[in-house]
Amino acid sequence: MKKLASLLLGLLLLVLPGTASAAQLTTSSSINVSVAVTVTSTITLTQTGGSLVFDPNTGATNQITFNASWSLGPTSNISLYTWFSSPTAALSTGPANIPASQIAATWNNADDIGSQTVCTATPGVGNGVVDGAVCGHPGILLASAGNLDLTTVGNNIGSRNTTFSLSILNFATYKPTIAAGVYTGTLNAVVISL
Repeated sequence: MKKLASLLLGLLLLVLPGTASAAQLTTSSSINVSVAVTVTSTITLTQTGGSLVFDPNTGATNQITFNASWSLGPTSNISLYTWFSSPTAALSTGPANIPASQIAATWNNADDIGSQTVCTATPGVGNGVVDGAVCGHPGILLASAGNLDLTTVGNNIGSRNTTFSLSILNFATYKPTIAAGVYTGTLNAVVISL
């Protein structure tokens, strides 16, 4: 009897309309989530080739290479600045000095070539660059607005190698006018994006 009652109840549920309810979807309101990533601008500068050493017979140095790479937002120029700490004492042996105005730079990269450019530029860029002792015109151009690699929308990603050397101007006639000694100094370098 119980089996028959269960069977009748099951049949009754199938026959009666509206007794089985369909599942209804309920939704919330939509929201917007902001997503962002910050990519920091970077510039790196390295040097290969060791120290610059003047040949005592020619007054010219060996060649070194500055290696610059960057990942920046929009910019107009990227330049390498090289300078001595003092316009009046680029090289010193204590009481005797060789001024920056007696030293010239020669460089070469894909965007800029300079030959025998006296180290007296005054670029006024700050960042520790000493005006009056800069070897360049006013800096060594690495890339400009016309040839920046804008491969990513609005961004500038690139690199440049610059060969670089120094010489003492009119060395044959200048050498006898300076005191004997080991003259030393420091050539500073930085890459600046403007």
